[in-house]
Amino acid sequence: VNFTIASKTYTTNKSISLLEGLYTVTMPSTWMNGTDEYLFRHWEDDSTNPVRVVSLKSNTTITATYGLAQNYTLTVNSVPIVDVNFTIASKTYTTNKSISLLEGLYTVTMPSTWTVGTDQYNFVKWENNSTNPTRVVSLTSNTTITAIYNQSYVKVYVNQTLGYIPGQPSGQTVTVDIIIEVTNITDNSPGGIVGWTIDIQVDPDVLNLTTAIGAEPGYFLWEFANFYSYSAPSLDFSLNATTGFGEITELLLGVPGGAGDYWSGYKLVSFNMTSKSETAYSLIDLIDVYYMTDSKWYPVDEVIDGYYNPVPVLTVESTPIDGINFTIDSTTYTTNTSISLPKEATVTMPLTWTVDTDKYIFRHWEDNSTDPVRTLNLVSNTTITATYGLVQNYTLTVNSEPIAGVNFTIGSTTYLTNTSVSLLEGSYTVTMPSTWIVGADQYNFVKWENNSTNPTRVVSLTSNKTIIATYERVLENYTLTVNSVPIDGIDFTINGTSYTTNKSISLLEGLYTVTMPSTWTVGTDQYNFVKWENNSTNPTRVVSLTSNTTITATYELALTPPVASFIFSPTEPIVGETVTFNASASADADGTIVSYSWDFGDGTTETYVKDVNLTAIATHAYEAAGDYNVTLTVTDDDGLTHTITKTITVKEAPPPGLPSWIYVIIIAVIAIIIIGTAVYYLKIRQKPT
Repeated sequence: VNFTIASKTYTTNKSISLLEGLYTVTMPSTWMNGTDEYLFRHWEDDSTNPVRVVSLKSNTTITATYGLAQNYTLTVNSVPIVDVNFTIASKTYTTNKSISLLEGLYTVTMPSTWTVGTDQYNFVKWENNSTNPTRVVSLTSNTTITAIYNQSYVKVYVNQTLGYIPGQPSGQTVTVDIIIEVTNITDNSPGGIVGWTIDIQVDPDVLNLTTAIGAEPGYFLWEFANFYSYSAPSLDFSLNATTGFGEITELLLGVPGGAGDYWSGYKLVSFNMTSKSETAYSLIDLIDVYYMTDSKWYPVDEVIDGYYNPVPVLTVESTPIDGINFTIDSTTYTTNTSISLPKEATVTMPLTWTVDTDKYIFRHWEDNSTDPVRTLNLVSNTTITATYGLVQNYTLTVNSEPIAGVNFTIGSTTYLTNTSVSLLEGSYTVTMPSTWIVGADQYNFVKWENNSTNPTRVVSLTSNKTIIATYERVLENYTLTVNSVPIDGIDFTINGTSYTTNKSISLLEGLYTVTMPSTWTVGTDQYNFVKWENNSTNPTRVVSLTSNTTITATYELALTPPVASFIFSPTEPIVGETVTFNASASADADGTIVSYSWDFGDGTTETYVKDVNLTAIATHAYEAAGDYNVTLTVTDDDGLTHTITKTITVKEAPPPGLPSWIYVIIIAVIAIIIIGTAVYYLKIRQKPT
């Protein structure tokens, strides 16, 4: 790894000669090795600053430890809105999604404002209460951060001190106030909020509108424009009468305003209705509510209707236990009490509830639905019942293989694998370590038995359950040196890949098949494989590489056998005649012949040996006519032999006592007689008849 001492660059794992004194050593925070990124972890003294000052008074060794950078997920959430574009180091992402990044420092920047449709949201703060939309995140584990936004909004509602307008005797007048509330909106145009339009509906069987509270929009805007010398726009939509309740009115009202924040809590209008029933219930429904500002019409962000007479009562019971906290539209209540609510209400029961040391879990509602969240449309007093059951104890067994005894967590509590943990039924987050050290070996998490590769998982414990985390040992690099003697440079293979002997090869630990050639040629010399250093004579062997290993293949020079050759004379001997056999043409290419062994084919043998009676010439006489197989075997100084066989024909000798010339005369006389007889015969045949 390249590092610096006083601005000069060096490379680690080498010694540097320096004068004694103080030196500033700076290691890089990160280092790339191929495609792998490593992070500086600490020095040998456990300091984590990659820059240190060394006081050099003697030969000194310092060690920087690096670790392979891990991948983690960074989840940037935004509430109450999602899909907000933000940047990490100039790259754009979208909120409420997880991003896989290498561990390290990242600058996250949220926009100060974000628009959803016509609604504008302003950045307020992070979950750590920082109000700066830009923050630096140190990613050393899976991390979630949350950006909180606040909507700029306009609210219109019916002012009800009691939460509803009390019922009046039939024929009595009922006064209703409509209030505006504005948050986080400023406007520098003349007049501030300069116009409103609202449709109001009530139940005609309960209330009757008696006040004329509106004017045509065009007339009012003309009047408002003359008063403020401000040209207001016309409505770009139409307001249609709504059927169903039968009582409809429209109003268009100006609100004094000006530069800066709008007024909040300003009474927009008061109007009167006549009661038709003292005890009946009616919704005062505000619909099609718009406001005009910046010369544009906008729909009101939040409209809260009113109620005439108390709204229906909802009673939420729980069994077999009571006093359970639950929420209705984010407001907390306790079971077995009655609550007056609008017509629509969303009730959320907790999934679990603890009484003393007993834990209960939500089972179902009185209608047998099992979702603890339900929405009700209340038209009358209503009672609903949530049934809970005592949570059962189950065992969760977290096994790890091929190693055991790995520390892991359930929630924030640490356990050891391959033991069972007794837990109440419910959902649990189980987290295995990404790496685990056993002795000198490092193991990496691979997967769960469900093939998930995330070391963190959520387990729903509704029965005794066993889950299995599979780890894999990180293989070490070792050198395998394959030597050959007495020659080197022999080509061989390891698992099919070719290498040359007498060189070291870097391999991951494991089993390797090494194959040497049976023969190897150097120039004109041929060498044969003899054995390995372990005396195995098979040129193929399996090597278990668990440390730096050297193996040696022994070869020997292949010896050339001699070549036997001989001639004999005479080539057609007669019985009793001496025959000379000459093997001088026999030869040995890589040595000398040290013996000649003859077998004359008639049961007679002769051997001539070096340093005793060595000769390439032998003689022999046969006592009987016939064909004889003569065999010569030559042996060289390496002990190698060669054999050759030739056939010799021995003829009978002529009868004894007469000179040989007499036989010549006898043969000639016989030939003359035969020729004369033939001539006479031919002449007789030619005589005329």
